[in-house]
Amino acid sequence: MEPMTAERARARLAQRMQEALDDTPDGAGPPTIEPRSSLSRDDALTKDLTASELVWIGISAAREHLHAAARIWHSHEHGITMPTAYGTLLRTAAIGAANAYWILAPAKRDERVGRAFALAEENYRRAGEMASESLETAATMEIADSATLEREREKAARWEERRVHARDQRMARGVQDRYAATRVVKWAGGQLLTEDPSGGGQYALVWRFTSGDAHALTWQRIMRGGSSGALASAPRGPDGTIHFRDTQSEQDLLMLVELAMLTNRHAIVLYERRRRA
Repeated sequence: MEPMTAERARARLAQRMQEALDDTPDGAGPPTIEPRSSLSRDDALTKDLTASELVWIGISAAREHLHAAARIWHSHEHGITMPTAYGTLLRTAAIGAANAYWILAPAKRDERVGRAFALAEENYRRAGEMASESLETAATMEIADSATLEREREKAARWEERRVHARDQRMARGVQDRYAATRVVKWAGGQLLTEDPSGGGQYALVWRFTSGDAHALTWQRIMRGGSSGALASAPRGPDGTIHFRDTQSEQDLLMLVELAMLTNRHAIVLYERRRRA
């Protein structure tokens, strides 16, 4: 195998970015789930947040964020000018694609449905937390009357009911662990890159780096510079402030793009198969 030189990385990255740019999301919504298809039967069991809806949200998020990253690339004469912006966009692309692939991959319906309920449970949990925090704010600041507060309490209670139902359905189908994004990303890496023993770990490493970018942290920028020693050698201003330049390479960005694209392609293949038959 030829080494990945800077020139080869640039050429391949340009190709991938063009593919992402050409794949323009049209906002038309998901295609029809055929009656009596595998996915329609999964949907019949998941009801509220259906398996097909959760899968389509993941696939769409991956396409949209890859397309947005490609727009940045093409607007800056193919330069790595905003590494944390790329990382933030590609993090969402990676987890969207991984979520979709994770739900669709099992051959057994119970496992697919159990995974769909796990992701639904996580959605309900977060919605319930938001509803409870909004209720607390409204009550503390006295910006709502008693009737409005009661309606908001009922909404928060309904989210909790949905969460508990999804949890029970998940566990009844043998999916014992709650949804965790990092676990799903590691699973996707292990599934897709079995020819490379370090594949799953590589995907997880990419996920960690992009998480740092998305949260506007610094550790990942330091490590892209080579090691923690880069911090000691970073140039400083007269007041001692570090002026650290992010050194994300085109090889780094290529790996991010290809992992997200590869995962989403596998998810789309399964989605098309399961919605038709």
